[in-house]
Amino acid sequence: MIEEKHIQEYKENGVVVIKSIIDLNILSEIKLEVQNIFNTAFLKHNLFFELGNEDSFNKCIYQLFKMSFSDFLGCAKAAQHILNMNNFASSNTIKEILNKFGLEHPVICVKPIVFFNSRHLAKEEAHYKTPAHQDWRSMQGSLNSLILWIPLIDIDAALGPVEFVKKSHLNGLKETEDGNLFQNIKIDETLEKKFVPFPVEKGDLVIFSAFTVHRSGNNISEQIRWSMHFRYNDINENSFIRRGFPHPYKVYHPQKELIENDFPSLTQLKNTFNDN
Repeated sequence: MIEEKHIQEYKENGVVVIKSIIDLNILSEIKLEVQNIFNTAFLKHNLFFELGNEDSFNKCIYQLFKMSFSDFLGCAKAAQHILNMNNFASSNTIKEILNKFGLEHPVICVKPIVFFNSRHLAKEEAHYKTPAHQDWRSMQGSLNSLILWIPLIDIDAALGPVEFVKKSHLNGLKETEDGNLFQNIKIDETLEKKFVPFPVEKGDLVIFSAFTVHRSGNNISEQIRWSMHFRYNDINENSFIRRGFPHPYKVYHPQKELIENDFPSLTQLKNTFNDN
């Protein structure tokens, strides 16, 4: 349940953790749906995991990453479009939370994302350990835009919880390094000391401003850090209206090589639509 103290903490620090507010069944269903997507690739490569056994699943997905990165990447992309997650991101439960935190007319900024972070599933560090940044620099949305960060498992120090700089949302946009994916913020000794890790449990909800400086913790475990990340803008925020509701993300473009070279055969189509 959201209380006034949560809203005041958010306004003061730019981030707040609300304990045990998310239905655990919803989170389990989302995680299982993602695992089932990967299981289709496991079976293709004769990999088998025991349902409900995290170590078994981890072993298979780590093997898939090494055996067929293209299949791993295809599953990872498909996982971002699962119905359970997208329905939850636009549910009345989420809308009520956003309204309480000041978004009068919330809209989804960019598609919801499910993360399964591990150094064993990354070709470079930034793929599992995001450097310090502010989400607003890439969003360019409403000034009161919010991010909801939701753990799908308990995330302790070993799994690398997200680290925040409290009150940094009040200082505007920080200077960044050039030429990198996340527009990394330059970290000096003073700022480094201000990062605070936020360990969380499944069912908790982390809410933070798009201006709040944050980064991934370091997952030093052999496990996967499961989480979701939702971004929202407010259509009724004055600066967003004045700037014409900018949306800096690229729209989908089909890949030319797939369009030209990956047509289904007539037999495949007949088999797909044949009632028998």
